[in-house]
Amino acid sequence: MTRGGARSIRPGPGRPRRAHACRPGASRLGAIVTAWIVAATTGVGGGARRATAGPLEARQRWKEAQALDAAPWRDRLAAFRAVRREAAPTDGYAARALLAEARVLREAAYRAAAAATEAVAANGGGRRDPDRLGHALSAARALVADEDARGARPLLLDVVEAGGSSAPAFTGPALELLGRLASDRGDDDALARLVRRAADETPERWDTRLRLLDLVGLRALRRGARDDAERALKEQKRLFTAARREGEAAERVAGRAWLGLELPKLLDTR
Repeated sequence: MTRGGARSIRPGPGRPRRAHACRPGASRLGAIVTAWIVAATTGVGGGARRATAGPLEARQRWKEAQALDAAPWRDRLAAFRAVRREAAPTDGYAARALLAEARVLREAAYRAAAAATEAVAANGGGRRDPDRLGHALSAARALVADEDARGARPLLLDVVEAGGSSAPAFTGPALELLGRLASDRGDDDALARLVRRAADETPERWDTRLRLLDLVGLRALRRGARDDAERALKEQKRLFTAARREGEAAERVAGRAWLGLELPKLLDTR
């Protein structure tokens, strides 16, 4: 038991149990795990964690942790946590150790804990720092894979808001994932807003824009609104033509995306 009577989250003996997706309370579990990792990172009580040594000691612990590739996962996890105990929160070794912990947890089949650890790593650095945006997007993808939409959505919104038009490599994929989540919950208005936002902020992310329109058209077909689906397909064709005019690179991106679209196949536009 931990302070306040909450049960601590500890791996049981033997092989860890694999996390199950789409189970009631999964998002709540993710929040608990995130809070646990934040406490481990910042110290109980929310104050900033103080390094017990310095950069030289952190570097030595990092080398020791890297030498444990063949060790059991619990030993590797403990070694990377030792790196964080030695490093200041702003030290690069602290962030590297967090991401290494996430990899170990994912290998051990604790996917929710791994995603939570990546989310903590995503909180470091400047708001528009590409590394921070990448960590946040990676954590969101893992949560989406675990069907934890409630955990993924805030991270994706943060990537879109922080990245905007200045970081289309991150904003585009985040918009796509938000589109999938909106489609899953049947939110057609949100989908329409995402299509407009992609056009405004990531106009040259042809793949993102084509896939979002695909979701719009598929939703229309589910509602029985074939005319709306036809309009989405017409916009897809317009975008593909525009990409071809932009040159070979844009055409390749749009062409690869087109091959994976479902709407043109369903409407039989051969």
